[in-house]
Amino acid sequence: MRIAVANWNLRKLGGIESYLDKIIAGLVRGGHEIAFLCERDVPADRARIRLPADSSVWCTASIGRQSALDGLASWAPDIIYVHRLNNYELEEKAIALAPAVFFAHDYQRTCLSGVKTFDLPVTRPCHRRFGWPCVALYFPRQCGKSGPAAMWQAFRVKSRQLGLLRRYRAIVTHSQRMRAEYLKHGFRAEFVHRIPFRLEPVDAASFQSSGAARHADEAGTAPSRSSARLLFVGRMELVKGEQVLLDVLPAVADCLRRPIEVSFAGDGTLRRQWQEHAERIETAKSNIRIRFSGWLDESQLDALEDDCDLLVVPSVWPEPFGRVGLEAGLRRLPAAAFAVGGIPEWLIDGINGYLAPADPPTAAKLAESIVKCLRNSETHSRLREGALAIAKQLTLDQHVEQLSALFANIRATQSKGSGRPIR
Repeated sequence: MRIAVANWNLRKLGGIESYLDKIIAGLVRGGHEIAFLCERDVPADRARIRLPADSSVWCTASIGRQSALDGLASWAPDIIYVHRLNNYELEEKAIALAPAVFFAHDYQRTCLSGVKTFDLPVTRPCHRRFGWPCVALYFPRQCGKSGPAAMWQAFRVKSRQLGLLRRYRAIVTHSQRMRAEYLKHGFRAEFVHRIPFRLEPVDAASFQSSGAARHADEAGTAPSRSSARLLFVGRMELVKGEQVLLDVLPAVADCLRRPIEVSFAGDGTLRRQWQEHAERIETAKSNIRIRFSGWLDESQLDALEDDCDLLVVPSVWPEPFGRVGLEAGLRRLPAAAFAVGGIPEWLIDGINGYLAPADPPTAAKLAESIVKCLRNSETHSRLREGALAIAKQLTLDQHVEQLSALFANIRATQSKGSGRPIR
């Protein structure tokens, strides 16, 4: 099958591109031909999404929108697999060339601010359906930081983009949380597909640590040291909760009665602010050390995860899934996180880490979850075993098989002349 993947950027900048880097390799192994449509190919210092050497690539910033569309049309894809395109006209014309499937990675089309979170009276996830009430509540609830003109522009753009989804043949997402989001917005159940890496939810009651222990000898034992090493991986933006994590460190160090070392792997608009905050904490607490490493390639991140004791996911927004936690689990790294969005679908209390209540998410609650994970070596060893056991249920091949089956069904339906867009 000829599959044209469409995303705004060809460079690996975040979770979307990380997903594409893995899934394209799986589709190629499955015998599919791949091409790529993008709007940009920057910055030069970030690695590109890996593609076969003979893949066609059309970048509108380089060759113009019409030339890119002409190239895509000439390639004659069977399926167009769309992730994030910022240009409405490009997306509209591209999905008219072949049956299209949209992957819902986030809330960019169902939330005015895109983060599904409001800050008043306290920061917490929002569960509203996108519409005119979002405009009325935008400033009173401090849903975003834009001024009135930018807010109205965002409302118009997102309304058009959400409407454009009706022309797709299917919506795909990782988590039940995101599937529910689109069902709430009126999309029919048969057109919104949850295709996770982990096929079935984990039943904590039936999960036995003795079963997890079967995997323990495959990845060595926990590092032996006096300090506790924490890790954050992701974008440095307000909703990712880095400030909450920084705020909990003194309390965690006091409760554990151990030095704390924290590594922040990633970058973002608030990195400088977080670094300044970290410096103040280090000055006040001699037993806390904080390091910002920037974005790391896969091998560098693997090495860092191997040297840490706990992944902390302090997101205060409803994470669509949080695949970073499962990927860290493959390195036997348990996690502490707020129970927001799709995170409870893979983080099981007492099995591969601990969840902090998120109504609302507070530093004290997150500190308690971190301490639970690290309070003694027996608990931590059990969580490491559970992290690996659950992460081994990451089934990329099965994800690709299900995705390929969906594409094949859409193609077959289209060839019979009965293909219809989402309604």
